[in-house]
Amino acid sequence: MKSKILSSLTAILLGLMLVFLLVFSDEATEAARNALHISSVSVIPSLFTYIVLCGVITKLDLLSPLGRLIPAEKLFGLPECTSPVILMGLVCGFPVGASCTADLYSVGAISKSDAQRLVAISSCASPAFLVSSVGFWWGDKRFGVTLYICSVLTVLLYGVFTRKHGMSENTAASTVQKEKIPIAEAVCSSVSSAALSSLNITAYITFFSVIRALLVKLLPSQRLIISALLEFSGGAYTGALSGGYAGAAVTGFAVGFASLSVFMQTLFFTSHVGIGMK
Repeated sequence: MKSKILSSLTAILLGLMLVFLLVFSDEATEAARNALHISSVSVIPSLFTYIVLCGVITKLDLLSPLGRLIPAEKLFGLPECTSPVILMGLVCGFPVGASCTADLYSVGAISKSDAQRLVAISSCASPAFLVSSVGFWWGDKRFGVTLYICSVLTVLLYGVFTRKHGMSENTAASTVQKEKIPIAEAVCSSVSSAALSSLNITAYITFFSVIRALLVKLLPSQRLIISALLEFSGGAYTGALSGGYAGAAVTGFAVGFASLSVFMQTLFFTSHVGIGMK
């Protein structure tokens, strides 16, 4: 019964969205154009090379020694093999942590509950985006640095406070053996993967920016909170345009909450292996 009601509500909602797209077609087109502009001018330039290099590092397994800098087992009650994933997630940003977590879970290196916690611990906005883009929008890169420090502290404290939930299932650290691949193959694969990731990021930013524009048209007084809830880069940008303490708070919320757009990007990697989003 519940599924039928949910399906009916979904159909009604989608029907209304189609009507809104027709009625406010100019606003939707402008929102898509602005989203593509933000992606091409700010988001992708600050992330693309970064994603390529992180991909090469991951494929060549160069991060394992550095992964010991985060004692996952002692701090978070997670297997030792999760340390590089946490480090990659904190350094690379959304949705790298979710992607790496799905890889570990798919080969049986970690339990389902550990995987769900690991996604949360390894998910935050990248320093490249916060410093290069958000810092640029605000005219002060120190603001981007402050947001990144707050983001990292938040996810690490979450891991520490939920440590007891992972202790019962972890009797030993898991180790996953990776097959060695040539450097040239790692570079080529990483560039292609980064291109697809950039396109994927742009697609989500554009879709949720259009949805945001339609909702703002209907609820103009809630423009800031709608922007922050639906698409975090657009929410951060909207906060910067508003300025002041309210704009800074909206930017901080957008970065911390991550937005429905990032949730969907995370779900793209986790759903096919059975990791829940709760």
